[in-house]
Amino acid sequence: MRLKYAITSDIEDISKKMKFHLELYKEKVSLDKKLSLIVDDLDSGTAERTLEDIEHLRLEMGKLDLLLNEVAGVLSAASSAYEEAEPAVSPEQPVSSIAKQPEERQQPEPVVSDKAAALQAAMSQLTNITSTLTDMKKQ
Repeated sequence: MRLKYAITSDIEDISKKMKFHLELYKEKVSLDKKLSLIVDDLDSGTAERTLEDIEHLRLEMGKLDLLLNEVAGVLSAASSAYEEAEPAVSPEQPVSSIAKQPEERQQPEPVVSDKAAALQAAMSQLTNITSTLTDMKKQ
């Protein structure tokens, strides 16, 4: 069963949250150990057990691949949103020592386009990560 959820987080904390999900997977699953079992099975000559272990390892690798894809999507979206949020300062603009007349302030336009879509995609990826981890926990 897959579960979708959404959380709000500071953009600077996204990498820590992704690290948490990867470490959680790493604590629960040892792909290296499973591969060693397959190698040992090949020495013993039991093809049925070897095939079962191979299938199990392939399923785990699929789950890891999904998790890594989701983490990459979240990090990519967060990185894009972070880069767009940083103001670009041009070194060519001289600072005037003479006080300027206050300019008429305009209301900033709401930013809904790419930033919102990127953050929504990141939240969706977090949801998928949780679903994957929940599925792994049940097995």
